[in-house]
Amino acid sequence: MTLTTLALLVCAAVLHSGAHVALKGATNKLAFTWWQMLAIIVFYSPVLLTARWNWPPWMWLVILASALAEAAYFYTTSRAYTLATFR
Repeated sequence: MTLTTLALLVCAAVLHSGAHVALKGATNKLAFTWWQMLAIIVFYSPVLLTARWNWPPWMWLVILASALAEAAYFYTTSRAYTLATFR
């Protein structure tokens, strides 16, 4: 494993766990989750819209399915933190 790969893995782990810590501390977890998703969309949309992708048309269906699965994951995670009994 290269040093770059390891650095990217550590950054991803820190961002992922940081998002969960922030979600756990939020008062309205569902609203926090959707604001977080909106921020991600705004941040990454320029890359998606301006890059020259040589993908076949069916690939956009894969992207849509992935986005829907991600939204379901975030929704269920926020519900789990809302209904959890730990503090």
